[in-house]
Amino acid sequence: MSLARDALLLSAVGAALLPRVVVARGWLSRGARKSPGVAPDPERRVRARDLSIIIPARNEAHRLPRLLASLRTAGAAPHEVIVVDDHSTDGTAGVAAGAGARVVVPDETPAGWIGKTFACATGAAAAAGSHLLFLDADTWFEPGGLDALLATADPEAAWSVCPYHRVERPYEWLSLYFNVMMMAGTLASPHGLFGQVLLVPKAAYDAAGGHAAVRHHILENSLLGDRLAGHGVRVVAVPGRSQLAMRMYPDGVRDLMRGWMKSFTAGASRTPAWLLMLSIVWMGSGLVATGALLVLPRNPAVILAALTGLAAIVHAVELRRVARAIGNYPWRACLAFPITLLFFQAVFIAGAVLGALGRSPAWKSRAVKIGRAHV
Repeated sequence: MSLARDALLLSAVGAALLPRVVVARGWLSRGARKSPGVAPDPERRVRARDLSIIIPARNEAHRLPRLLASLRTAGAAPHEVIVVDDHSTDGTAGVAAGAGARVVVPDETPAGWIGKTFACATGAAAAAGSHLLFLDADTWFEPGGLDALLATADPEAAWSVCPYHRVERPYEWLSLYFNVMMMAGTLASPHGLFGQVLLVPKAAYDAAGGHAAVRHHILENSLLGDRLAGHGVRVVAVPGRSQLAMRMYPDGVRDLMRGWMKSFTAGASRTPAWLLMLSIVWMGSGLVATGALLVLPRNPAVILAALTGLAAIVHAVELRRVARAIGNYPWRACLAFPITLLFFQAVFIAGAVLGALGRSPAWKSRAVKIGRAHV
């Protein structure tokens, strides 16, 4: 019996080692293939004076100052900055106006729309620039970041950027696997767009139907990419470490859990099946290695101990390599992967159960209905 258990554990740990480098390097190289290597001709670049920045905001009075202040050191001034105040109750409009932004207040959200998509559509309708730059309120520009973005972006493309995740408190480590999956899923999708930062020609946006075409989908960026590609627009998704940063869900663990449950429940159906399977193997093998370590005191097999420890170390090292591309996660966050991975799986299961029961997650005092848009 002991021999059979040893053989089973040894096989499990061996299986944990096999997919390590293949999976971790696979999605990173995919990102490299999607990232363009040549900057556009300077004569064809998007000019700041032609740019309308649109920031949908609901109860973002505590986040907006950082973003709006960052524009002062981001580069050339845009044509306009529009903050769409989605019926906030915390003084968002006053904060935006005080920082010099143009404040637009939409009508009540119509039936069949989600608050953010209606706010984005309202901002786009009010914009005068030839190019639209949609920004989430929890992002901000690095010094010179706007100039860098406009210098690299294809002016005829839908150009999305994943901001670099600035982690400030240990509980934010729990976002690590979610951000890995978000980056991997977007880069693996032929028309994937990051939702936090999107630069798009207004004419192309209007021709594709804009946010009205994806009005009831919580991850509107995914389907908007499909719409734009269907109208002949090149869709590009790139990391934006030197251009923009973000801090997601800074109000505590409950805020983080609700936010990721909302996004992950909707996003799982958009992630390619092959990527989900590889990700499950990659993350699950890390847990196999950790679980095997827990039974080692009862099992003196030296080779099993060595392989188990190696599997856990390799997983942490690979996770660190991936984490450095998406945020300032410390080594401690990567070494604590059993905790962050179990949290990831708990939120995934809770979201799946919520969806199966037909219940909608709440976000910013609103029930969010998970739906599909027609593209």
